[in-house]
Amino acid sequence: MTSYEKAEAFRWLMHHSNNRIKALGAEERVEDAEEQYEKDCETYDKVKEALEDEKDVEELDNNQNQEVPVKKALIVVDAQNDFMPGGNLAVPEGDQIVPVINELQEDFDTIIFTQDYHPANHCSFKENGGPWPVHCVEGTEGSEINKDIITGNGGDKKVKFILKGTNTDVDSYSAFWDNNKAQETELNKYLKENSITDVYVVGLALNFCVMYTAVDAVEAGYSTHLIKKGCRGIEVEAGAIEKAIKEMEEKGVIVE
Repeated sequence: MTSYEKAEAFRWLMHHSNNRIKALGAEERVEDAEEQYEKDCETYDKVKEALEDEKDVEELDNNQNQEVPVKKALIVVDAQNDFMPGGNLAVPEGDQIVPVINELQEDFDTIIFTQDYHPANHCSFKENGGPWPVHCVEGTEGSEINKDIITGNGGDKKVKFILKGTNTDVDSYSAFWDNNKAQETELNKYLKENSITDVYVVGLALNFCVMYTAVDAVEAGYSTHLIKKGCRGIEVEAGAIEKAIKEMEEKGVIVE
């Protein structure tokens, strides 16, 4: 990577850091985001100073004064057979999001499908002391994306599949991280490689994997939108779904 390319990459980082400042409501989290933004600015300035070609410096200055172009992606969270009616961990009315997802894809050039993809002895299963019945075991029909969902949509779309929950000893609700925030998936790297600025999240279940994914997207600096009609949740207790929506809004997710 040339010095100019590094400087351009840091310009994108600064954009994402600024998004964090705009989105995060809690004061201490805003301070963290501002600190990161300042570090990104310092790094950007150092890389810029290292540029030897005056034309590169001039072009970089021109770019810095321009808005980073909006580029959006659709993230479809865990629209798998085991979460559909009749599956091992069915979300009520989960199948009703299928036509919504297919219709939404028409508006996106980049589409990401996430999948729970658990080993057979995964820690989240009740038989291993976890809270959930056996579901989405790697290589089984239950782990597959529902057959009625379009996953290719022609050759003009960028389609990426992100596997999560593959570690036997830790679950992964978010499509960005495992639940311990110890290991990152490919998702953030893929979004940055494709210059994505805005993500739109749909899928199952709204108050678990969808919520964790959306909140982590905000923290990663993306303008994050939840499309309610493309989600269904599990009322593990009265009001659980509405509580999750409110929590997402408080953390900077735009609910549509």
